Amino acid sequence: MRKYQVASLLILPLTVKDNVAGTIGMDSTVRREFTEDEIALAGSVAAAASQALEHARAERALRESEERLEITMEAAGVMMWDLNVATNEIVIAHPDPDTQKWTYEAAADGMQWTQWVHPDDLPRVQEAMARHMCGDAPIYEVEFRSCLPYMPRGQYSWMMQRGRIMSRDDQGNPLRALGIEEDITARKRAEEELRQAKEA
Repeated sequence: MRKYQVASLLILPLTVKDNVAGTIGMDSTVRREFTEDEIALAGSVAAAASQALEHARAERALRESEERLEITMEAAGVMMWDLNVATNEIVIAHPDPDTQKWTYEAAADGMQWTQWVHPDDLPRVQEAMARHMCGDAPIYEVEFRSCLPYMPRGQYSWMMQRGRIMSRDDQGNPLRALGIEEDITARKRAEEELRQAKEA
C-alpha cells in the first residue's frame, strides 16, 4: 500500500449465497477514520455489486442448464411441450434442422395436435390425458399414430407422449403441464418385423 501512498483503507466483502466472491474497497492517502456516510455508501455499493454477481451467476447457471437439457433432448430425439392448462396455450420446443438450434413455437390452441391423431387411437389418448388430469394416474403417457400436416394423407407416424401436471390451483384444478414427445416409428416397425418373423 505504501507504493500507492494509501494511508487508510476500508474493505467490504462481496457475497454470493453467503460465500465471499470478492471484495470492494475505499482508500485514502490521509490516515483517518472513515465517516458513517462513507461506510454506508461503500456498503450500498458492495450490496449492489453482490446482487449483480449473484444475478449473473444465476443467469449463467440457467443458461448452462438449458444447454444441457437441449443437448440431452436432441440426443434422445425428443421435443418438449409446455401447456398452460388454464388458458390452453402451449409452447413447443424442438431442434431446427436448418439452424441446428432449438426453436420455441407458441400456439393458442394447446389441443390442436389431437386432430392429427389416428381416429382409432384418439379415445385412448383422451382417456390417458383425463386420468392424469383428475389425478388417477401419476403421469400422462400414451403411444398413438399421428398424421402431421406435412405428411401424405393416410400416412401415420407412431408417437409417444409423456408428461405430468406441474401445478394445480387451490381447488386441485391443473394449471400447467410439461412433457415430451418422441417419434417411435422405427421402434414400432422393428417390433412388427420381429412379430412377423416369430409367426413365420
